Amino acid sequence: MREVLAGTTVDESRILTEAAIFADKVAVDEETVRLRSHLSQMEALLSGGGPIGRKLDFLLQEMNREANTIGSKGNDIEQARRGDQGTAREDPRAGAEHRVTP
Repeated sequence: MREVLAGTTVDESRILTEAAIFADKVAVDEETVRLRSHLSQMEALLSGGGPIGRKLDFLLQEMNREANTIGSKGNDIEQARRGDQGTAREDPRAGAEHRVTP
């Protein structure tokens, strides 16, 4: 690094600013808090009884959004891969009994 930067001046305040911007971009604490909240809401919904279809669908969409955001903010390829696996789903109507055949 010294060799690359030889003959240049380093603005330490600029480095600190860039580090702060990067830290803010990759922080996932807000998404994690929201995801935990959604999980708690889902648990209450599932144990509460009664019709839950629309509410559950909404919660699952929100959880999917949070998982996608966490995966996209990560700089770790394995984290991104797990995020993709967590959000990938097949349409349950894609089974053979739901296909239209000529």
